[in-house]
Amino acid sequence: MTKANPAWKLVMTILSLGLTILVWQQGLKESFSRPSVAPRLSILQQEMAFMSSSSIPESIKPFFVSANPQQTLRQSLIDIPIEKLEERQKILLAALESSQGNRDVLLKGDFKDENLLKVQNQFLKILAGKRFNSEELIALKEMNLDPLLFRVTCLSFGGSQDSCIDQKTSQLVAFRLILSQSLPVLASLIGLILLIVQFFLLLRRKNNEWPTLTYFPLSLIDMTLLVAGGFVVLGEVVLPTLVVPLIQILTNGLNSPASESLKVFLGYISMTIPPLLILRQQLKGLPKLDEPKGGWLQWQIRPLSLASITAIRGWLMIMPIVLFVSWLMNSIFGD
Repeated sequence: MTKANPAWKLVMTILSLGLTILVWQQGLKESFSRPSVAPRLSILQQEMAFMSSSSIPESIKPFFVSANPQQTLRQSLIDIPIEKLEERQKILLAALESSQGNRDVLLKGDFKDENLLKVQNQFLKILAGKRFNSEELIALKEMNLDPLLFRVTCLSFGGSQDSCIDQKTSQLVAFRLILSQSLPVLASLIGLILLIVQFFLLLRRKNNEWPTLTYFPLSLIDMTLLVAGGFVVLGEVVLPTLVVPLIQILTNGLNSPASESLKVFLGYISMTIPPLLILRQQLKGLPKLDEPKGGWLQWQIRPLSLASITAIRGWLMIMPIVLFVSWLMNSIFGD
């Protein structure tokens, strides 16, 4: 005989389901106007290519940078509507532009960032005919600009290659660029080989059988509470309102992109806490006699070495599939 659910649980389930529909509907509506992360990542990669082009050996340069990385970066920035350009991108594009009229349009208005406002004023002085000298170079260095912005503005103002380009920084960026592009390719190649091996094992019926898994004997109401109440309402709405201010304090002293990365990392951790707590309470209420060997979650993390190897194999085999799907979606729908 099925145990009746208390009235409060039924009410919470209906309320959670209704809030979930509203949250997902609003998220879907906002996603149509939210810019894709792909163009931003592409521009960051082009910035790295431009910074490191002089430090990458000629023999491997065609694999990592375009024939003219400066022009490639400039064209990517031009393709973004001017009202959507960030202040830094406006300064960057103005430094890469050769047209006086285009520069005037990009430098119009007051910038909110103090350092960028100083660069803007310096730019306007140079455009008005003021000569770039050693004092101007010292003032530009004191603005604490990122290496790329300093380089392009310094060269645009008329500075020399020696004074504007930091070769150590260029070599460091070149190493990061080669590493960031080589690792995914290597991982995808290994993953593709593992997928082919797995395919042949399936054909020859020599692959290991899946272990018998015991499902959670949770009711539909329990599962709805876990997903709608735990993951969505508490994990995506309630807890972030409490945790986000704390994350802002923790990442306040960090520069981009480390601050954004840490915010995303801590944000996802906080989102998992409510559903895990709800699942823990639900599993504690299940009969002990029905619990399978190793517990309800059946993660089998021991021996740790075997579990780690299995996890790495799974990640490698997924890499080529993810890249293929990403390429297919971009080919069909674009960014």
